[in-house]
Amino acid sequence: MKSLIKISLGTLVAGTILFSACRKQKEVDNDTTTAQDNNTAERLYDEVKRITDAAADGSLSSSNMKGYQLRDTAVLGCATVTHDTTTTPRTLTIDYGPTNCTCADGRKRRGKIIVSYTGPYRAAGTVITHTFDNFFIQDYQILGTKTVTNGGLNTAGHMFFTIHVDGSVVKPTAAGGGTIHWTSDRVREWTAGESTIMNIADDMYSITGSASGTTGTGTHFTVSITSPIIVKLSCWFESPSKPGLVQGTLQITPDGKPVRTIDYGSGDCDNTATITVNGNSHPYTLW
Repeated sequence: MKSLIKISLGTLVAGTILFSACRKQKEVDNDTTTAQDNNTAERLYDEVKRITDAAADGSLSSSNMKGYQLRDTAVLGCATVTHDTTTTPRTLTIDYGPTNCTCADGRKRRGKIIVSYTGPYRAAGTVITHTFDNFFIQDYQILGTKTVTNGGLNTAGHMFFTIHVDGSVVKPTAAGGGTIHWTSDRVREWTAGESTIMNIADDMYSITGSASGTTGTGTHFTVSITSPIIVKLSCWFESPSKPGLVQGTLQITPDGKPVRTIDYGSGDCDNTATITVNGNSHPYTLW
């Protein structure tokens, strides 16, 4: 009888451990927090570039370049743009004011983006530095520095840029609160549309590189682009809700958890990707 009791207890304990392990593994498989926070940081700092490009390249009211006028209206909205060409380096200030302003793309923005640059965007060696003064997008506060350096032409004859971000994003209470810390080093290769200066809607980029950071809840993670991410600006002109990330894969590794692989698809303009953890895949919304 004692033997039977020991066997039964042993079986029960083993079963409990197995059940707990399976349940824990299942919870890990369904955890997309690191992917979400990395995506949040990535898209917000990319949005800073879109806003800066609109302020620097478009003329807000009289641009005849295809795409610029649409983009100016969409992302600048009620912003006041001040361009100081007397300083060295030159300075561009984009000021949305102290309270939320809803732009034509439906995004709420407030505060300032301050941009300094050493030369024209297309000139090899130009360094563009973005800093922020109480700047928010959708009540997410963006902090830190983003630096873009024109590297000239690569061996394929394409212009390329190195992009370094050392920043933080303070999440609003409605999004769970906390602060995302994010450091990123990327290379953006201009693969199409470089020669059509008067038309940015046909621009395409190939992105490679890596990142690391901590989530709003304090989990450290690393990011590696395993297949170049292809970006089509034409997608964003179809709809501001389409970020233009149409192809490529990256891997996100949170401390103590399995790798998450994000696949951006095979070229379609949409707002989704696929995230895979331990062989389990499901759709993932980007914006």
